[in-house]
Amino acid sequence: MWIRRAIATAAAVLCVLAVTACGFGGSIDPGNPLASFPGTAGHFDNGDFSFDYPAGWNALAGLYPEGMANEVDAVLGTGGWQTGCRSTEYPDGNGGGSCTGDAFEVSGGRVVVKVWRRVGGPADICEVGAGANATLGPNPVLRTGPDSAAVWEIREPGGQFGWSYNVFIEAHSDSALGLAAAEKVVSSFRWAASRPNGGCFQMDTPSPF
Repeated sequence: MWIRRAIATAAAVLCVLAVTACGFGGSIDPGNPLASFPGTAGHFDNGDFSFDYPAGWNALAGLYPEGMANEVDAVLGTGGWQTGCRSTEYPDGNGGGSCTGDAFEVSGGRVVVKVWRRVGGPADICEVGAGANATLGPNPVLRTGPDSAAVWEIREPGGQFGWSYNVFIEAHSDSALGLAAAEKVVSSFRWAASRPNGGCFQMDTPSPF
């Protein structure tokens, strides 16, 4: 588990140092799908987790690293989207990059859903974390954010909220119907049966001396 996480963190760092390999891109045109997803039409399945989505939704982006810590698995929906990640090429031929907030165009009841994970950063500490505030399908979830930009966090098997490799399903819409469609995506989310349980780092008991 920790080896897998270390590799993912290193990959994210390399992404920032060599942006040309990262596949940064995006579109604000909702009628121009840019990606295809693993699985079948209307069913995303990357072997780690799966979820259902309306077959008429556009695939706006597939798998790509986002900065040094996050990995985006999919961006999809009926609205427009533009990544906040940008690459820079310097005169000496080296590259760099940065990520800021994405741009979403969801007027008129449209919706954009972004599915991502935190794959870098410090090790997860074994401690009591936040609890779920809703249950959607089989998943206890922690929902945050306003209705127009709701985020549902889904714990990895054996994990806690706030840990690495949890899945975040982030929805942007200007209508209740758009948010309801995104909530159905969350309700359909399933971890693969072969998915290993998450792990945490047990801090040593501090010395009283």
